[in-house]
Amino acid sequence: MKHLRYVLKGGRGSGKSFHIPMRIMLDVMEYPVSAIGIRKVQNTILKSSYANFKGAANVLA
Repeated sequence: MKHLRYVLKGGRGSGKSFHIPMRIMLDVMEYPVSAIGIRKVQNTILKSSYANFKGAANVLA
């Protein structure tokens, strides 16, 4: 990891929802870091970000 914080921008369909959770999980496993996911738009985190991280965990398993 080169930086403490990353701000990622991109339009719809840019792949953030797939690649970012996977990268975060790999970094947490490899380095002594913590991570937090914050979502600006969506009613519940369970239907959005949590599902993305769960999918990434299934791919890595």
